Amino acid sequence: RRDVPSQVPPKNRENIFWTVGANWNVMMEKFMEKQNFFQDVRVRASYGETGNVNGFTSNFGYISSYGAGSYAGVAGIVPTSPGNEDYKLESQVITNIGIDLAFWNNRARFTADYFIKDSRDLFVSQNLSRTTGFTALSTNAAQVRNSGVDLALSVDVLTKKDLTVTLGVNGGFLKNEVRSLGLLTEIPQGTGIIRVGLPLGSHFAVGFRGVDPATGNPIYEDINGNPTFLYSAANNRAVFGTFIPSFTGGATLDVTWKNISLSALFTTAQDVSRFNNESFFYETTNSNIAFNKRIEMLTQTWQKPGDITSYQRIGTQRQFSSKDIRDASFIRFRNLQVGYTFEPKNPSKSIKSFRLWGQGQNLFTWTKWTGFDPEESNNIATYEFPNPKTFTIGLDINF
Repeated sequence: RRDVPSQVPPKNRENIFWTVGANWNVMMEKFMEKQNFFQDVRVRASYGETGNVNGFTSNFGYISSYGAGSYAGVAGIVPTSPGNEDYKLESQVITNIGIDLAFWNNRARFTADYFIKDSRDLFVSQNLSRTTGFTALSTNAAQVRNSGVDLALSVDVLTKKDLTVTLGVNGGFLKNEVRSLGLLTEIPQGTGIIRVGLPLGSHFAVGFRGVDPATGNPIYEDINGNPTFLYSAANNRAVFGTFIPSFTGGATLDVTWKNISLSALFTTAQDVSRFNNESFFYETTNSNIAFNKRIEMLTQTWQKPGDITSYQRIGTQRQFSSKDIRDASFIRFRNLQVGYTFEPKNPSKSIKSFRLWGQGQNLFTWTKWTGFDPEESNNIATYEFPNPKTFTIGLDINF
């Protein structure tokens, strides 16, 4: 593939990306002729690179630009963008090795893939000397690696004349790592941080140790993890997980009996944590009373010396800390659908059959998350509208 995008300076404008793949059908080999367990065995491998033309912050950011300005009340022309003649496309190099199996008379099907995705030349802002007239310059300096394993298994548990039951499970294990930020080692982003060696989405906060039984004051952690009563942003640490799950998966059930069909879908995300900004306001002991409070505060807020609780005494300043980083792992009953197909014995010329069906979406969720909804792609939970529970009835007509 040859890409020549105009957003790139002329010296880096022409880009050639390539991909190569191979597939080995093992069933065609002689040593598989006498076996009857496997019906399909394939080994796959591929390697290739693609470019990202949408990575630029502006279409022609490589050009030094000027605009209207003033100095001491006198109008003039001033630099507005430093430009960068070294701009180039972001790219992703992908390596994939997989295997496909079918066995038990094709009633069981299994797929496994191992992948490495290296995102290279990602744009990141680098600091500039103010003598240049600017404070930062966006450059192709960052690198991120995603690697992991994807698995899928589908089995026809029952295959009788009028009854078929199929079970399926799938899952993906992901490891994410920031490998380079150019001249930087980290980029703090409020309650999160991008740091070399850590995954994207890492939390960055002061550690919360608990409540002092003697005084009711909150106990925090210093930069080394030792207890302290002093709250300071200088003690922020990145040891509280990430909002990108390390495992995602699902399970399906499909049943057909004569004209009746049933399908169910479950999904899950594990080893994921989010900053529950909602709980901060529900549990705040500050003077601000504009927010509803958790009912636990009536019985669990520290009252007297010796009380063992995680709710500090009224009058102490509630701070953003790791207390608000909560487990957002979940299992969700995503979908259930039931249908019946009517097939008239003497169908008319216009209607051959019709199917009546009903389904429910987001029926149940099992989670330790205390906010509105654990299933969000962002770091901070701020009262986003949760996934709605919906019920639908439909009619499909086959003409």
